[in-house]
Amino acid sequence: MAFLLARRKEDLMTLAADLDLTFEASFTKLKLKELIVKSPDYVEDDVKKMLDGIVEERTKGEEKAEKEKIRKEEKEERMQKEEREYELEKLRIQAQRIANIPNSAENVQTPNKPIHETFHKFNMQEDISLNLTLFERHAELTFLPKKDWVQKLIGLTPIEIVHLIAREPADKCNDYDHVKDLLLQRFKLSPEKFRQLFLFHQKDDEKTWQDFQHELQTYFDGWTLGLKVNTYDQLRELIIADQMKKKAPYCKGSGHYAVDCTKRRKDSKNDKSSSSPVQICSRISKERIKTRKITIGNKTFEALIDTGSSVTLIREDVSKGIIEQSKLSGDIVVLSGLGKYEVKTKGSFQREIELDREKYSVTWHVVPTPYLEFQAVIGSDILEQAFVGFDRKGVYFRKHEDKVWFMHTQVYEARIEDEIEVKHVTNPRIRKELSELINNYIPKKTETTSVSMRIILKDDVPVYQPARRLPFPENQAVNKQIDEWLDQGIVRQSSSEYASPIVLVKKKDSTARLCVDYRKLNRKLVKDRFPLPLIEDVLHKLQDAKVYSTLDLKNGFFHVEVNEDCKHFTSFVVPDGQFEFNKVPFGLSTSPSVFQRYVYSIFRELMRKGIVIIYMDDLIIPAKDEDEGIEKLKKVFEVASKYGLEIKFKKCQFLRR
Repeated sequence: MAFLLARRKEDLMTLAADLDLTFEASFTKLKLKELIVKSPDYVEDDVKKMLDGIVEERTKGEEKAEKEKIRKEEKEERMQKEEREYELEKLRIQAQRIANIPNSAENVQTPNKPIHETFHKFNMQEDISLNLTLFERHAELTFLPKKDWVQKLIGLTPIEIVHLIAREPADKCNDYDHVKDLLLQRFKLSPEKFRQLFLFHQKDDEKTWQDFQHELQTYFDGWTLGLKVNTYDQLRELIIADQMKKKAPYCKGSGHYAVDCTKRRKDSKNDKSSSSPVQICSRISKERIKTRKITIGNKTFEALIDTGSSVTLIREDVSKGIIEQSKLSGDIVVLSGLGKYEVKTKGSFQREIELDREKYSVTWHVVPTPYLEFQAVIGSDILEQAFVGFDRKGVYFRKHEDKVWFMHTQVYEARIEDEIEVKHVTNPRIRKELSELINNYIPKKTETTSVSMRIILKDDVPVYQPARRLPFPENQAVNKQIDEWLDQGIVRQSSSEYASPIVLVKKKDSTARLCVDYRKLNRKLVKDRFPLPLIEDVLHKLQDAKVYSTLDLKNGFFHVEVNEDCKHFTSFVVPDGQFEFNKVPFGLSTSPSVFQRYVYSIFRELMRKGIVIIYMDDLIIPAKDEDEGIEKLKKVFEVASKYGLEIKFKKCQFLRR
């Protein structure tokens, strides 16, 4: 066991996490060693192999990081060297011209490329003064006569600037100084806009640090000079005034933060905005937020996983490395998230990403850089394609099969046939109580809730698709499944003007599963605004617990009734008939929110007491020890039985540490 102490503390912590052991960052190597050795899964040879693999993986990561660091340093050093040589050559040429010393052809090479090929076109979203400064520098470096500057400038500017210059008198339209003053008066940004650019500007990966410093200097000068700040005292007063004028977005008062604003709750209730929320997380503890590395093409960035945001967002500066901004769709979305502040997106684009070895097609809405702290935010729209869950290692994604949700059910058996693993519970009394609790569980359904699914569509035009043809054996399998659903009251006969098709998907055991394809209907659905839980809030509630239990509800959506007036929307067609759902079907984009509301209504009292935490279709029961854990489980089972909840025991975890 001495081999454990010979390793780094971080390696022992990784090993402990892989063994599902509970530990704190403050643990010493000796304490971690004792924890690992006492683990019920401890086998010395296996642990040695695991530890060797951890060390090898860490070493490779460190070597890769070191190589990347050296590569970046060499690149920056090379660019700085080239810039220094370029500036020196420029000064030498200028000195020779001033001294009237002609350059020989072998010493000086006059740039032979037209300026429009070596200088980027003006971007009217940026500072016009910065564009003009860069143009002047480039014109000087290419020895462009000043009398030709206006003509070259016209070739680099948008059509509205060309029209503006063309309206000037003939003797003025070719005077660069006059044109420059005209453009600065017309397009120069306000001091407030310069202030925002200075505060929120970030370095572009494709630009040098020297460029970044010059841009910051330009924005700072635009802010201060625009307000005629020329002395230290004036600058000090400006900074103090800027700090004092910051106000809470709810009451517009100063002296306190938005989270402490007494008007916050009232305003949030009265806010009728239906816009998609932006989740800006500058106040969330970095230890509580969950991010994932996302790669699109050659661009890799960090994305916050936030089910509180109804759309997926990407910062504008990050998106520039993925797609040309001129190719963004015109799909402009108004986002709101902080009080009543609103932000308009720049457009959107569609790209495929990979999460946990599965690919997803995602619509990315581009947000102006100053308004999004994180590089990207993956919102709850991913739930239409995947289940989002979490464990000790972070966030994980589980894809819905074949991009359409599936429905499958079996008759519930009160007695658990599959063996449930409880050997890890070392206390014989608690192990016996747990086994009895599991085996004696029966969903009695003596009480019901008022929650049901209401379906609202954006228009009244029915969605109808014909039944898809099936081979005879598959058609028999479909009829068998529908007969089971009819017997269980899950579906009924239908004559609705709405109809979605079905497909059969082969399972791993070669049997078929009936799937309903609601994708066309989903495009017309008005979203259910019931808030899905935030991962960081769930993790925060779990941080003090030592023992955990998780319950997985079987065929979760089938617990919830569909409102009688809305059942015809759920209609689906098969070769031998048409049917509609009495219970909430899988596949509708509003089903997760409806189910979340249903589960909340059942366990609201236990949630308020901190006995159970709800995350999607998982019930999490945290506890300080096994005694508290078994008592909480009894209360949860009692409520679940009362409301007739069916539990998928083989996917549950009981009293795990």
